[in-house]
Amino acid sequence: MFVAAATRDQLADWVAELEPGVYSGTDARTLLDVMSDIKRLAGAAELLLAKRVAETNAWHGAGDRSAAHWLARRTGTSVGEAKAKLETADRLADLPRTSEALRAGRLSEQQAQAVSTGASADPEAEEDLLSVAERESLKELRDQSRRAQAVDNEEGRQRRIHRRRSLRHWQDPDGTFRMSFSGTTEAGAKIVAALKPFRDRAMKVAHREGRSESIDAHAADALVAMAEAVDGDGNGTRSSNVKIILVADVEAMRRGHVEHGETCEIRGVGPVPVDTARRLLGDAALAVVIKEGVDVQNVTHPKRRTNAHQRTALEFLGVRCDIEGCDSTDFVDIHHVIEWVRTHHTRLDELEASCKYHHRLKHKGWKRRAGPGRQPLLPPGHPDLGVDTDDCATPNEKAA
Repeated sequence: MFVAAATRDQLADWVAELEPGVYSGTDARTLLDVMSDIKRLAGAAELLLAKRVAETNAWHGAGDRSAAHWLARRTGTSVGEAKAKLETADRLADLPRTSEALRAGRLSEQQAQAVSTGASADPEAEEDLLSVAERESLKELRDQSRRAQAVDNEEGRQRRIHRRRSLRHWQDPDGTFRMSFSGTTEAGAKIVAALKPFRDRAMKVAHREGRSESIDAHAADALVAMAEAVDGDGNGTRSSNVKIILVADVEAMRRGHVEHGETCEIRGVGPVPVDTARRLLGDAALAVVIKEGVDVQNVTHPKRRTNAHQRTALEFLGVRCDIEGCDSTDFVDIHHVIEWVRTHHTRLDELEASCKYHHRLKHKGWKRRAGPGRQPLLPPGHPDLGVDTDDCATPNEKAA
């Protein structure tokens, strides 16, 4: 205890005297890495000690309603965040690998929460989730965690979410209108799909008018436009280019529920019960990808742009930047690994997806590290790139 207090005092003295301007950029980055390590370790200790305070009722006597209320007041966070912290600590008792990674400073508190939630629902997923936490962003980890949770009675989970559904709106003191919606994956997918064509139009208008605004701003304009498109009788016209992509394993569809390693989800939104998937199969605006069937990687056509089937396949695979750690799904370019003028065909296994930023870096000589799946983008001359003497060959030519 005294060592921890002394360490705190030393760190407080150092921060009080910290003058970032005296450090070079490289030194500042190194110190930032150290502080990030300390933050993760301190977060782990805080989480474990909070559990001990809660289970011993040491929080009593200060007038707090619960251990979560006490912890929120003590740490300056919300009650929801404090409750999540205590729940994460409880789950760690049954997940020694995750607990070890947290104690070693390899996981942040948010990462530990995502890993423990998914691994508690599907213990076989723990190792995969820890691997994702090491390589990918927090968003990707949370997506994988949700998929792991789908194994644990997704239908019952969606029923519980439906019972808690809500739509609220209010005004901030400065007059800002705000709205909050919560509901099932199916409900969210319908809203997102209906909103997409309006958002795309808002983005095109902004580009045409020379306005550089955030995607969130375009989505807000889209929501207003969608409301305005509904006539006085409450009827609206559904845009013809609205599409929901349902991805499911054929065995899960036959069985009626998913098991470890299987998928039943609305692409870009999240897992759904198999019964929901079966019900959605009657929707004419639905693109269905059953993962046991034609190998979409072998679809080829002679034109430069992807055709409709290939585009659906790309959306099934996940149209997002293919660089490890990047979660960008908007403004993603689909481009040929080998220039189309050389191959004169378009194959899915010879396409890459890059956000605008990483696409520009590729044109400047940066390359993805060799290997399956998502890989980091490395600058020219990086030792991990090696020497590729056949850089102009197609993947099929290299294999030959």
